[in-house]
Amino acid sequence: MEQGGAGAASPRVVPVRAGLSTKLLLLTALFVMLAEVLIFVPSIANYRVNWLMGRLEAAQIASLAAEAAPDGILPQMLRDELLKTASVRGVALKRNDQRVLILSEEMPPQIDEHFDLRFDGPLKKTLDALRVFLAADGKVIRVVGEPGMHAGDFIEIIMPQAPLKAAMVTFALNILGLSVVISLVTAALVYLALNWLLVRPMRR
Repeated sequence: MEQGGAGAASPRVVPVRAGLSTKLLLLTALFVMLAEVLIFVPSIANYRVNWLMGRLEAAQIASLAAEAAPDGILPQMLRDELLKTASVRGVALKRNDQRVLILSEEMPPQIDEHFDLRFDGPLKKTLDALRVFLAADGKVIRVVGEPGMHAGDFIEIIMPQAPLKAAMVTFALNILGLSVVISLVTAALVYLALNWLLVRPMRR
């Protein structure tokens, strides 16, 4: 009795190779994503600075309301409300070579990091922005910037870093989603154009 399959040829496995248009599709998507990364890094650094500048402006408005109080004394409830509205835990202003603490909680928190937006260069701002994503929860930061309307030499605020990190994460996810959509649409358009202009004529 002959053994079955002794003379039968084994099926040939043909490797599946991606075509030229498919490779270009993947390369296009990859290059678009790399370009988006190069755009994302300075964008997130700029977003962080603008977000902190917004907090500084809100704190300055709160400080103006505090200074307008009779004898500069605010009721506890009003002081807490101003701090909550500005989303900070303390505001100080330096003018005429004197630093004045305008608004603060009864028990000022311990400060973990200091940032001076007046003198930070592009590289420093970029590194500080990336560090926010890796920062531990519960950090308290001190931010110094130039006050508006020439109200003094500088204004500084004390605030938790958690709201900044949450805002930056949301911004980063939005940029990531937009980048994926752009890369897929661009790659699909390139794929269709190559098939229409090159692949179909060569097949004919």
